[in-house]
Amino acid sequence: PAAAPAAALGRSLASSQEPLGTKRSPATSLGPPCSAPPIPASIRFWPRSASWPVGLVELRLYKCGLRGPVAEDLGALRQLRILSLWGNSLTGPLSSGLVRCWPELRELDLSENMLEGPLPDALGPSCSHLKVLDLRSNALTGPLPHPLAKARELESLFLSANELRGPVPGWIGDRLTKLTYLALAKNHLTGVIPTSLGSLQRLVSLALYDNMLSGVVPAAVQNLTNLQALVLWENKFSGVADRLDLRRLDKLRTLNLNKNEIKDGPSLKKYLERYLDDKCKVYV
Repeated sequence: PAAAPAAALGRSLASSQEPLGTKRSPATSLGPPCSAPPIPASIRFWPRSASWPVGLVELRLYKCGLRGPVAEDLGALRQLRILSLWGNSLTGPLSSGLVRCWPELRELDLSENMLEGPLPDALGPSCSHLKVLDLRSNALTGPLPHPLAKARELESLFLSANELRGPVPGWIGDRLTKLTYLALAKNHLTGVIPTSLGSLQRLVSLALYDNMLSGVVPAAVQNLTNLQALVLWENKFSGVADRLDLRRLDKLRTLNLNKNEIKDGPSLKKYLERYLDDKCKVYV
């Protein structure tokens, strides 16, 4: 299935303070891809006239030294379902014009590059089949664009280690209800955790660490009954909501609230450990 690599990556997010991007999972497949021309180990540039097969559905050019913008020639691959270009030196913005050329896209992995600028508005409306979006470890800026809410098939959203600003949008919980992995860590996000995230009942891992989020962990988190990792360290949280029923989080294995603005950390830790499963590791 298309979301399998995200599952392995999500498990790495569950570790308490492991830097994002230290592990990669094997690539997935949506079936046998069309055969493509042989690619040298390090091509270091985009060919001026790429001769990709028109029916190509899967293209993986990760860690092969690509530099410069994402090639506009890739727009000819309208049947593309998987595009994986992680671990290169790609620069510039990802254009909405290019994204609109991939209506069949299921997985887009451009992580660990040097892309900059805002997330393209076309990602949601034009890629309605998208299940995995991995743009972590770039230099993307701005708020999360509202049109992304139209990518309602998304199961894994990895945007950590960028320069994103603004709040965690409430529409993530309202519209992206199939999410199992949500990672927005290591950005500049502010505000509170929206209560609408409690609607993400399939969520397994929520990573919001190393931002500037504040307030309390809302009671709505108790609705995330499949959650295994809640990683919130290095923010400005003051505690957890009084009405939060921790006993409902019986699958939780990591809860990290370390490096926040909690006044009595030892008492809160003791309280959390009293109601959470014995297998859950708690950091305050």
